[in-house]
Amino acid sequence: MPGFYLQSEPPVRGGLGSENTFEQCVSEMALAGFTGSEVGNKYPKNPEVLKKALSLRGIEICNQWFSSLLLTKPFAEVERMMEHTDPEYVNLLFDTGHFAYCGEDPLEMVGKYVGRIKHVHLKDIRPEVVEKVKKGNFVNPSQKMFASWVQAVSVLRNMCAHNSRIYNRTIHTTPEILDTDKVIPSPAHNGLYQILLAMKYLKSSAGEWSLFVEELV
Repeated sequence: MPGFYLQSEPPVRGGLGSENTFEQCVSEMALAGFTGSEVGNKYPKNPEVLKKALSLRGIEICNQWFSSLLLTKPFAEVERMMEHTDPEYVNLLFDTGHFAYCGEDPLEMVGKYVGRIKHVHLKDIRPEVVEKVKKGNFVNPSQKMFASWVQAVSVLRNMCAHNSRIYNRTIHTTPEILDTDKVIPSPAHNGLYQILLAMKYLKSSAGEWSLFVEELV
């Protein structure tokens, strides 16, 4: 299957490797044999500057796609993207974990779009953990409610991954929450409160949620 990328994750600001420059990062990627990279916070925002630096080292950008309908219409969403994009410029990042998590056969998507897969994530899925997560901690949610939790957490994850501001900001993608957790009147900057509750609902126990909060503080 031609066109596969080895992927290198760029350093996170303030984390391991944060002292390295953009030039050092991509140079060492190339020396290690990597041909693709996701965009990091140190990467030039100007496309022409970025393209020049990467082209000199034989590296291309591998963009990752995150499903917003992972639990309800995973195949339909992928097919829509494939049908409405140019194969010359847009290819599929195939993630086995995404499809296995929602109960679909990952190989079915490979068979249909093998010619457009240029990047692969291989992941293990533990069925007993998936089942535990889907049951939730405080309520037995409907599929619609559970899907809204996963979608909202995914949106927050993507905002954080791209260094977007989340404080004092309206986030329009909000999950369904329990009546006992609803605030009247609603917060002026709506969204983050509900997403944090969705994260709480997805924890397997109250103790696990408390530990998560302590680690944040």
